[in-house]
Amino acid sequence: MHATGSVTGHGVELGRFESDSGTIVVERPAPRVILTTITGHCTLEHALTHVNAATTLYAQDLRLHHFFDVEQLRGYDSDARSRLTSFAIAQRQHVLTAHFLIRSRLVAMGVATAAVAARVAGMSFESTSVRGEFEAALDVATRD
Repeated sequence: MHATGSVTGHGVELGRFESDSGTIVVERPAPRVILTTITGHCTLEHALTHVNAATTLYAQDLRLHHFFDVEQLRGYDSDARSRLTSFAIAQRQHVLTAHFLIRSRLVAMGVATAAVAARVAGMSFESTSVRGEFEAALDVATRD
């Protein structure tokens, strides 16, 4: 896990973790936007890459639009989902919006479960399986 600071196709790369099971890349395409792409299988180590990147930005007292491209995510460890959910709720004052691009039914169920907990905390998660909708919302957020 590391913040590379390199420029990628979607802005500055804040973190990356690769393993045999999957990959996570966390990028900042705009000052108030964080884009996390996860492929394969998400472990706690993958989840912590997002947590560490977001924590760095939250330390600057930023409120962010979060985008999770998990279209190629096949599955996740329950501790990874729990950590991401508890982190989002604990840091809700820094979360403007949370958007998810999902294909897998298993991942959709996990996001739906997290969304229930988030709703209780006064947050809402938006999810879609249509890449065009996700990218349109990302485009709007990057202009914010």
